[in-house]
Amino acid sequence: MTRKWPRWHSGKGGEIRVPANRFRQAADERWKDARCLHESRRYEGAIYLCGYVLECFLKFAHCELRNLRRMDLREAKRLGHDLNAWLDACGLGPALRKSRDLEVAFARINNRWAPEMRYSGMIGDERSSASFLQDTKDLRNWLQTQLRR
Repeated sequence: MTRKWPRWHSGKGGEIRVPANRFRQAADERWKDARCLHESRRYEGAIYLCGYVLECFLKFAHCELRNLRRMDLREAKRLGHDLNAWLDACGLGPALRKSRDLEVAFARINNRWAPEMRYSGMIGDERSSASFLQDTKDLRNWLQTQLRR
């Protein structure tokens, strides 16, 4: 049986509106996938998914911080895969810069990750993958604390 994409609500103008919790669910599932890939020594795939984990969690944070139950898909596409743009859209850049360790972790991910990595034939290495996993975990935890404030 073929599984279809979940149906999302359309807005007044027919635009597609993605429920905020879908971004959180996607972040959680891709996090599990990244860890499995790392454990299976598929390091470049783990690194690639860590970037998506952070992107999806930033989209979720954007919705939460603005009390949005849904995000217009055009808005999500406008900011694209730019992690800095999402961090700024959340208004969390100044808070991130208060922690040198988190700022460095964000920079490491942002400087290496790009959606085009999916076309890479690279194998990656265990150390880089482990670093990406740790940085992603630290940033996700930090983002969660920002949502509780």
